[in-house]
Amino acid sequence: MASDNVTPEILAAFDAPGVFSFAELFDAAEAAGAPSSEASDVARAQLRIFCAGTWNDYVSSSLPPLSPAAAAKLRQLTIASMAAKQRILSFSQMRGHLGLDASATHALEDLIVDGIDAGLFKGRIDAGAEIFDVYSTMPRDILPTHAARAGLRDALAQWRAKAQSALESLDEDIARLEREHKAAAAARTHHHDALVQALVESRPSQSEPPAEPVGPRTKRSRP
Repeated sequence: MASDNVTPEILAAFDAPGVFSFAELFDAAEAAGAPSSEASDVARAQLRIFCAGTWNDYVSSSLPPLSPAAAAKLRQLTIASMAAKQRILSFSQMRGHLGLDASATHALEDLIVDGIDAGLFKGRIDAGAEIFDVYSTMPRDILPTHAARAGLRDALAQWRAKAQSALESLDEDIARLEREHKAAAAARTHHHDALVQALVESRPSQSEPPAEPVGPRTKRSRP
């Protein structure tokens, strides 16, 4: 997949309704292998924030402004990140992390309700107390660092080596069992043949006359 083909998909995913996971798209962009351009570099930087960053991460960068749909989505993802760390979120706390002023209470409630409807998180809004009681939240994407990727490759290589060693050991055990089975079968056959031979040799030959039976002697009478 070329880099020029990945960039439009990244930008479209920011606005797409119901799309809150971007790890696969990030992996595709990383695996594209095409020379980078300014547009692709910007899109990948945006994508990294949508994967695991927050609204404050975005506004503190020099990235271009987001569309209204993409901005709402990043704010909702920021709420999800906050909800993963804290069950009770105050409106003032969320407004501070989402770049909303104190008069944007209804806008904040709309973001929460839309996030609940989209399945991003679950909870209950207490408008009187101005809190969001979080029940559960969808986990955010995790982007491995270069060191983590290298560690994962090393772990996979070690696992592969251990698996190969285990397979070789298993093959040796199977071969040994087959040899032992064949040896045991040959020993049984040899024992059976020897037993049959012994029985045959112990039987009288057909050419020999049968022995006369020995009976009780009779007394002869004197003349």
